[in-house]
Amino acid sequence: MVRSLDFDDLNTAADDSLNEVNSEKEGKTKRQENYAKGKQLYLELAVFFDQKGYEMFQPHVKSEEQLIDLILGFVNQMQALYQQPSLKKKIQISIVRLEVMKKQPSDLPHADGDRDKLLDAFCSYQEKKNPDSDKDPNHWDLALYISGLNFYAMEKGKKNGITMGLAPVGGVCLKKHACVITEFGTTSDDGRPYPSAGLLSTYIAAHEIGHNLGMYHDGPPNNKCPSNGHVMSPSRGTKGETTWSKCSSEVLEKSDKKCLFDEPQGTPSKDKDHSKFKEKPGQVWDAHDQCKIFLRDEDATVFNETVFSSVCHETLCKTPKRIGYYAAGPAMEGTFCGGKKWCKNGECVSWGSEKVKVVKGGWSDWSKGKCKSGCVKKSRAVTVDKRYCNNPKPKNTEKYCEGDNVRIHFCDDSKLCKNYVPPVDYAKQRCEFFSKYVPDITPVGVQVKYNEKRQWQSCAVYCKMKTGTWYTPRQEFNDRGIDTFFPDGTWCHSDGRTDYFCQNRLCLPPPVKGRALLPGGYIPRGLDPEVDVPVLNNAHPKGENRAPDKLREYFQYNEGRLPPLPGPDDLGRPKEEDYEIIDYVSP
Repeated sequence: MVRSLDFDDLNTAADDSLNEVNSEKEGKTKRQENYAKGKQLYLELAVFFDQKGYEMFQPHVKSEEQLIDLILGFVNQMQALYQQPSLKKKIQISIVRLEVMKKQPSDLPHADGDRDKLLDAFCSYQEKKNPDSDKDPNHWDLALYISGLNFYAMEKGKKNGITMGLAPVGGVCLKKHACVITEFGTTSDDGRPYPSAGLLSTYIAAHEIGHNLGMYHDGPPNNKCPSNGHVMSPSRGTKGETTWSKCSSEVLEKSDKKCLFDEPQGTPSKDKDHSKFKEKPGQVWDAHDQCKIFLRDEDATVFNETVFSSVCHETLCKTPKRIGYYAAGPAMEGTFCGGKKWCKNGECVSWGSEKVKVVKGGWSDWSKGKCKSGCVKKSRAVTVDKRYCNNPKPKNTEKYCEGDNVRIHFCDDSKLCKNYVPPVDYAKQRCEFFSKYVPDITPVGVQVKYNEKRQWQSCAVYCKMKTGTWYTPRQEFNDRGIDTFFPDGTWCHSDGRTDYFCQNRLCLPPPVKGRALLPGGYIPRGLDPEVDVPVLNNAHPKGENRAPDKLREYFQYNEGRLPPLPGPDDLGRPKEEDYEIIDYVSP
C-alpha cells in the first residue's frame, strides 16, 4: 500500500523569511586556489540519489522540483552541522553535481544493500565520473550516495541491518576513496522506520562524511572523548548527539587535505543551490513535516502539543493510521520548538531579534471522498471527506486549525455490491491472509461482541490462534499498510434502539451531519487510550519484530476479562548503544 503524501503541503519553496537567492547563473567558474589559513574549509560535493530512493519518495511529491528541493534541504542541514560553534574550523559545502537516478546505472550494481559491495561499486562509479583536475569546475572533493536501500553487513552468516552508512576513513581528496553511502527513507522488512527513514539521515550522512574527512568514532580505542553524546558516536539512535566532540573538531583543525582549501568561485545553478534554506531548513519543513517525511504519511504529526520543547533533542511522531508512536530523531536546524524559539545547534533557543514569520493556519476546502463499501451484511457504505490545515499552512506556532479534518457520511452501496458476505466470512478471509505472515494464526476469524469500554473491539478482526486464543494482529501489521479491521460502515452493535457501525475503527452510532473520524479532531493530542497503546514502533536495531508479551495479551479476546492497557514501562524501547556498529573502512 502506498501512502499518499502531498509535499505541496510542506511548502518546500523557501519563503520570504529565508531570503531566497535570486541568481540562477549556471555552473561555476574556474576556481582560484586560496589555501585556508583561517577557520573555513571548502567541500565540493557530488550527490547521487539512487533509483530506490527515487521510487520511494516520488509517489509522495508532485514534481521533480520538490524532490530536488528535499535533497537540497538535506544538504543544507549537513551544512548547518558543519558550521556549528563546536567546530573550530567550519566547512562550507557546495554542490557541483546532483544526479537523481530514475534508473539504476548498469555500472553501479546496488548488491541489494550489501554495504561493502555497494560502497566498492559506488566508489568505482564516481571515480570514473569525476574529472581528474581539481581545477576543473565540475570536479568534486567527495561523492555522497543517498539510497533508499536497507544496508546490511554480514555477521556470523546473518544480515545485520543496523548499518545506516559506510565510508572510507580519510578518503576525501583521494579520487578513488572520496565516497560515502548513506540511507534515506529506510524501513525494516515489516515496514517499521529506522532512524534513517527521515531527515535524521542528514546526521548520518554528516557522520559518514566526517569519517571521510578523517574522523574516527568518539571514545576508546580511537580517542579520549566520550563515546556517546556527539555526531561521531559509534551508535546513532534517535536522541540528541547533534554537536561535535573536541576530538572531531581537532581532526578538521589539523587537516592538511589541500582540496579543502580552495574556495569555489561563481554562483551555483538553482538546482544545486542549497543556500536558499539559510542553514535553517526547519523553517521550511517544520516538526510536523519531518514526521510526515519520516513516516511517508500525510496525516502524521508531532506526538502532541507538549513535545515541541523537546523536538531539538528528539521528535516524537504519531499518525491516526497506526498505533503507537515513533521517534524521528532531533529536528533540523531552524525548527520551531515552542514560544518564540527554534532549534539551533541541537538546543531550543530564542530566535531573539531575527525576523521570523508567524502564521496562523487556515482550513482548505473539504475534499469529498467516494462512496465505498465492504459489502458486509447489515452494513452501510461510507463517504469520507477530508480537509487540510494548509490555507495558509501554520508557521512558527503551536496552534493548528481548530475543528475536525475528517468527516463521514453514509451512502448507498446498491450499485457497488453484487453480494453481501456475513461478517464471519469476511473475518475468515482476512485471517487466512494474515496467517501467511503470522505463523501462529489460523484461517478462522470472528467478529467479537461490542464492549463500551473498548469501542474498537467489535470492529477489529479476531483470528483463532493455534493455542485456541482469539487474537487481533494489530501490532504485527501496523506498519505494513495492511488493515486488521472490518471496513468502515460494518454493523457492530445494537443497543435495542440504535444500530452501531464501524467508523474509523470505533463502533459508534450513525454520524450526525458528518461526524469526525479522528478522535480529538485535527490538533495532535497524543495517544487516544480508546484506540491506541504507548508502544514505540520504530524498527528494532536487533531485528526483533515480535510484539511484546503485554501487548499480545492486550489484543487477545476473553469475554470475561479485559486485559489492562500496557504502559510504556511494560513495552520498553531499545537502548541507544543497541545501534552501535563499525561503519567505516580503511581506504
